[in-house]
Amino acid sequence: MSDIKLREIRRTVPSAAHASRRADDVAHNTSSSLNKEEKPKIVIQTNLTDVRCGHCNALLAKATSGSVLGIVCGRCKTYNFVEVSQG
Repeated sequence: MSDIKLREIRRTVPSAAHASRRADDVAHNTSSSLNKEEKPKIVIQTNLTDVRCGHCNALLAKATSGSVLGIVCGRCKTYNFVEVSQG
């Protein structure tokens, strides 16, 4: 009788190997569901303005006009609050 309870517990708690196999199956199913003739769409953003750090002039981002950004510089750790002008 204790053998049956042990089997039930093992069925309800999946192992790490089982979880990785499920992730592989999900990834395989999503990639195979795409139509082979259908190509992915590429979106290219134009009119981007460079956003640079006010302290060290490092490139922080590229943004469209009218954007409001708050970014910490990875180089000098300065907090930059930037509003990209329209023009």
